[in-house]
Amino acid sequence: MIQKVLIAEEKEPIRFILEKVLTRKGYRAISVANGLQAVAMAHDEKPDILLFTLNLPLLSGVEAVKKIYSITINEKRPPSILLVTKEEEEIAKKVCEELGIFAYLTQPVKPKELIELVADALRSSRYEALTSESEEAVTEEDARSLLAAYRQSVGKLFNRIKKKETYNYSDTIACIPPLIKAIKKQKISLIDIAGVEKLYRSIHVVNVTILSMQLGYACGMDDIELLELGSSALFMEAGHMKATDTECPPQLEMSPNPKEMEPLTEHIDAGVIIAEEEGMSGKVIEAISTHHERADGSGYPNRLQGTEIPTYARILAVADSIDYLTTEFGQRKALSIPEAIAQLNILSNRYDPLILRKLVQLRIKKTA
Repeated sequence: MIQKVLIAEEKEPIRFILEKVLTRKGYRAISVANGLQAVAMAHDEKPDILLFTLNLPLLSGVEAVKKIYSITINEKRPPSILLVTKEEEEIAKKVCEELGIFAYLTQPVKPKELIELVADALRSSRYEALTSESEEAVTEEDARSLLAAYRQSVGKLFNRIKKKETYNYSDTIACIPPLIKAIKKQKISLIDIAGVEKLYRSIHVVNVTILSMQLGYACGMDDIELLELGSSALFMEAGHMKATDTECPPQLEMSPNPKEMEPLTEHIDAGVIIAEEEGMSGKVIEAISTHHERADGSGYPNRLQGTEIPTYARILAVADSIDYLTTEFGQRKALSIPEAIAQLNILSNRYDPLILRKLVQLRIKKTA
């Protein structure tokens, strides 16, 4: 799903530059020259982002924003609004506060700053839309129900992928924010599926989602980052389901033969494509493309090392390995959690030492 950015700017040269920058980054840029057109386009096109200036003809930027708020107030995900201005910082901040605008950019706009702010606004609006109905306290019974709902949604999703049927990722992603709340309240555990091979792939993604978010929370990540991390776990396994029916060995059992490794990169590419189509952030796409990299350079596809590997991917590497080691599969016997952690410590040069320490501190467990 390609995100739409509506640009409301009177001056054509500026509109052209903004369109070009956004289009190059894969956004669909729609531009208008006055406030009335902005309101009409917001109604018809339902953009994800509105980028506007104050001095619009026919209808001022402030009035246009107020009207856009009124026509999008009942939408599940109204547009995030960014102000482009030449005003002093104090005035710009006041306008943003009064109108509830996400942030502002100072002219002349720097392309890198624009792209980063648009990405941040999209991340924030996605999270707010998903969490708008999940503000109540979470009990242990609630947590079990939430986990079961996510497990069921993932199972249905993967079954549709396998059958090459159409599927909707947003329904499954919507299960993640309530799980974040349960994790923060320490009300949730991993699922034990020893001996149930046919469920491995879908339950594996549930466990990697939960454990990665537990580790992320322990590392100080905020709710939006935890949502991205959990979504990364979902998409990396969805890519595997779409690319191949065979099991993908973890780094613990990898072959150094490059030709044997080639097919394994297919699921990475598939996961990236799916995430891009669903409009996920650059951080999620980075995590998917690098989740098989390892700190000592023994991973794939690019043999990245240490901090060259994004934080999300370093967390996913630990979560992925722990769940694999603690799950019985075929002739391989499942290790206990302490045994699996000991195994990772033996191979500690492959993993981020901070994340390994957080793993020990979590005192995780698997429950039936």
